[in-house]
Amino acid sequence: MVDDDKYRKGWSTLTAEQRDYIFTNRFEKMPNQLARDLKIEAWKVSQYLCKNGLNPSENHVFPSTGRTRSGRLIWTDDMISFLKINFLNMTNQQLADALGLKLTKVREKCYELGLKRMELEFWSKEQVDFLLAYYEIMGDVEIAEIFNQLYAKKKGWTFKHIEKKRRYLKLRRTRTQVKKIKNRNITQGRFSVNHWKRWAHNRARKQGETAVWYDNSQRPTVVIKWSGGRFFGIYDTWAHINWFLHYGGISDGMLITHKDGDSLNCSIENLECITREDHARRNALDAAAALSDNYIRGILTHRKPELRKYLPQELIELKRQQLILNRTINNHG
Repeated sequence: MVDDDKYRKGWSTLTAEQRDYIFTNRFEKMPNQLARDLKIEAWKVSQYLCKNGLNPSENHVFPSTGRTRSGRLIWTDDMISFLKINFLNMTNQQLADALGLKLTKVREKCYELGLKRMELEFWSKEQVDFLLAYYEIMGDVEIAEIFNQLYAKKKGWTFKHIEKKRRYLKLRRTRTQVKKIKNRNITQGRFSVNHWKRWAHNRARKQGETAVWYDNSQRPTVVIKWSGGRFFGIYDTWAHINWFLHYGGISDGMLITHKDGDSLNCSIENLECITREDHARRNALDAAAALSDNYIRGILTHRKPELRKYLPQELIELKRQQLILNRTINNHG
């Protein structure tokens, strides 16, 4: 409650500047907005207006809120025009925030003005009767397919539409009915293509599309999907297919390699056909030049390959440093 002595003083504590601001803006803003602007109590503004007979009439609409002095919302032409212009570009919540209104008020006005973001298509009596007659012997997917043929609509029918309507009408199937529907679908072969549909919808690549696969050592390989894949079912390495398209088949004992060592560069200029022996020799030379872990393990476990898995990494690193030092010394005479 307001202190009696403080209330008796009331609006008399307002400064001349505050009174001028209230007087000037009393038709534009409500008392609580004026008080918020002046950082004073709202009751002082209301008392000043009342004592001096400055209150707007009961039907006066404040432009800042679209409401009367009693708080009743009055939709102005500007507010309605704003709704119509921005309805399709803004959500209802954004419209409400822009107008300083509650979401419910905006929804009610949009409905009153006939503003719609989508045109609803309601169930007809014929459709409901069909559902009532066949929901016990047909699944929702099958009913949706029949509806797409008999009662076509813009967005089409899905099993979700049928399921939602069944729940709304409280049409529940018994376990026996569900089992009969499942057996009926199996007899019709409806389940035999389910995995192909899911694969085609979610993951399957089209013929001619490429992908990058990685082996256990994380080495990338470019593969392509095509109908005559040799190594990976319907997939084959793009390097082999590219060579085949330009030069024909690959003889037994021959391999396709990349000249620059980049397995992702499968241009025909970067490919060459070599024997397996040459390929093994190149790999050995590359491993020796790079001093790979496998190369060093081979040196440390000469003729005892069973010991390779027991070699600690510290010993491998030490041997690598020794080989590097030896090479440095030999290179400098």
